[in-house]
Amino acid sequence: MLRNEIISHIYCLNRGSDARERQESLLVRRGVPQYHFSKLHYMTVGIGALKLGYAESRCVAESILAAANQNSNIPVTILRVGQVGGSTNANDPPWPKQEWLYPVLKASKSLGLIASKLTPVD
Repeated sequence: MLRNEIISHIYCLNRGSDARERQESLLVRRGVPQYHFSKLHYMTVGIGALKLGYAESRCVAESILAAANQNSNIPVTILRVGQVGGSTNANDPPWPKQEWLYPVLKASKSLGLIASKLTPVD
C-alpha cells in the first residue's frame, strides 16, 4: 500500500505507544524508502476495546462473506494472519510468543509428538 500512488493515507491502529518507531524501523530494514512514511498516520488505541467496534465489525465482515458463499457459491477463506505465524524475514522482530501456535509447537517439540488431526475452525 505504501508504494501504491493511488493510496494517499494509511491509518495505523496500534496498541503500543512506540508503534511509529517499531513500524518505521521494520520498513527501513525491508528497504522501503522513507519518503513513503508521510502516508502513515498512527493512532494508539486499544483495539480490543468495545467502544471501537473492532470485534463487531470483524463479525459483520465474516457474516457478509459467509452469506456471499451461501448465496453465490463464492469461495471464502478468512484468516487472521497475524495470529497464524511470524515473519519469515530474519531481520524482522521475533514472533510474539503469546500467540496460540507458538506454545503448541514448543510443547510438541519438547514432547516429541505432534497431533495427527486438528479440530476444524468454523
